Amino acid sequence: MFGRHNINMASPSPTVVVSVLGLSRLDRENFSSHKGIGKSCLCYRFMYPGYDDYQQDHRSLLALHEFESDVIHNDHFLYWGSTTRTYMCNGKGPSEMVRFEVLEHTVFYQDVTELPFRINCSTNSVTSFDGYMKMSLDSTLNSPGKLLYRNRDLICSHQECGSLAFSPGIGKHKRGFVVVIDVSDSGPTFERRLRLTEKMVKHLASRKEKFVVAATKRDEMYFATSLEKLSELARACKFTLIEVSAKSN
Repeated sequence: MFGRHNINMASPSPTVVVSVLGLSRLDRENFSSHKGIGKSCLCYRFMYPGYDDYQQDHRSLLALHEFESDVIHNDHFLYWGSTTRTYMCNGKGPSEMVRFEVLEHTVFYQDVTELPFRINCSTNSVTSFDGYMKMSLDSTLNSPGKLLYRNRDLICSHQECGSLAFSPGIGKHKRGFVVVIDVSDSGPTFERRLRLTEKMVKHLASRKEKFVVAATKRDEMYFATSLEKLSELARACKFTLIEVSAKSN
């Protein structure tokens, strides 16, 4: 599905910041009914494409000391690090090395209260559309000292993360967005997420941002009707839709 991972921190040109978006839990939804939509699994497979490297547990329910760790760093986003890929334009001409900085914009919840961690005094909830999009589209995003995330077990350990720290100044680089929606859902749950996805892509299009929509969990049992509704939305809104299978690679 993806090319070879390369964690060489030398800076090939150009650099593209990839921001992965998608809300898996809406404001009024019960946390007990919550399941992830696949953002972390997609990021993990991109960064670590080896079949045996795959890890599926990236729960967003954290203890306070985990949220305050150097990896989470009191933020509602994950820094997945840097990787390079070689591309050839339209299959012709010389290949070009591109460096990707991968960010996942998510929402972390307290394990005691099951409420989102608060990071400032903003009146916008991080699970509301306006609050989440404002946070995700911030081109001045900066978190000095934030370390690379790899998996849940290493959130509070520097052993694997080392000095791979988040690089500030993403506004200096080209930026693209991946909007994630889970097609293993159906019924009212999927309908709500479909409307949210539509709102996200229209918002990104109004800002003239570069983006694609990723239908996740295509390797699991999916609902053909859900995928067809998403395809219809892609045709109506004229965006690129890709089907992805992080688990089976």
